[in-house]
Amino acid sequence: MDNNPKKLLKVSEGKKVAIFPHKDPDGDALSAGFGLQNGIYRKNGIESVIVHFGVISTAENQRLYSALSKTHPNLFVAYDPNTFNPGDYGFFIGVDTAGNLLPEGIKLNGAIDHHGDAYKEGDFKEFEYCDVRKPSEIKSASSIVALYMKKLGIELSVDDELDILVATALSVGIEMDTARLINRTSLDLEALGFVEPMVDQSQRKRILKVEKPKQVALAEAEGVLNSTQVGSYVISSVLRRPKNDRAIVYTANSLLLMEGASCSLGLGILEDDDLLGIAVRTDDDHKLKASDIAAWWGGQGKNYEAWATVDLRFFKDLTGKGSDKKLEQLCMEAVVGRVKRETGERESKDT
Repeated sequence: MDNNPKKLLKVSEGKKVAIFPHKDPDGDALSAGFGLQNGIYRKNGIESVIVHFGVISTAENQRLYSALSKTHPNLFVAYDPNTFNPGDYGFFIGVDTAGNLLPEGIKLNGAIDHHGDAYKEGDFKEFEYCDVRKPSEIKSASSIVALYMKKLGIELSVDDELDILVATALSVGIEMDTARLINRTSLDLEALGFVEPMVDQSQRKRILKVEKPKQVALAEAEGVLNSTQVGSYVISSVLRRPKNDRAIVYTANSLLLMEGASCSLGLGILEDDDLLGIAVRTDDDHKLKASDIAAWWGGQGKNYEAWATVDLRFFKDLTGKGSDKKLEQLCMEAVVGRVKRETGERESKDT
């Protein structure tokens, strides 16, 4: 594996570079791509464009994208198979692509990633540059890009608007993909320390602001109080929730901080959908990845955060008005039972 930004510059030199974050890019993918484009390539006279595709979801990711693209719209291209011409580019590099979450037909020449477990043997055979690391080493692609800048001796200027935006974006990407530094390594902290002096703290706060209405905070608190522990798993439900209020996710985050927990599962019935949403969180001490656990219910995600949904029409006779509490009980019993079967744990305790 390469960990040599000078080699990256050499193989990119004289070419127009297409930078591909993964499908439905999150904050780390967008930030790492922006840092590579404007913190490294721009500083070395190499033309590049960030080509994104899919949906940019969640308010945080949308605020980040808006901040990065608002004043510099030409730095981003929304992928359209009818208009995108691969012949316009001489080098294709994936950033935080988590294996191969790319448009059909796009063939990479290089990759920078921290999802080493998502790649198959032989994926890198024809790459001209490859720096794909294990998540146990580093948690964020933004961290890798920031450390490249440090290694290259790139200096950021307070008089350069793009330099400040690069530092801010990379710090946001690192915080997002380390769950606000809960799941971080020493390399993530080193990378954050490098960009932190140049970060626009006001803009960073605007992007990362936690929009947590009172009813969401109350649901989260109740979920923590009524949690059930099975070995190192802590599980709780926040009953029926509107689709986008994030109480399920906040509950999973809080459960992971409880004593003895290395995996948390926040449950909630998604309003109007007859679906059970399951947010999964794990830390470095847990034996399984969050994505592996979410896969028990057909879900997917990353090493330490994942999501799954379960169709509740099986319980359709209990989904009418006034039956939510009974349905919640059935969901909790089903999830706790599955955790016990998968882990071999026999006892659970209420906290």
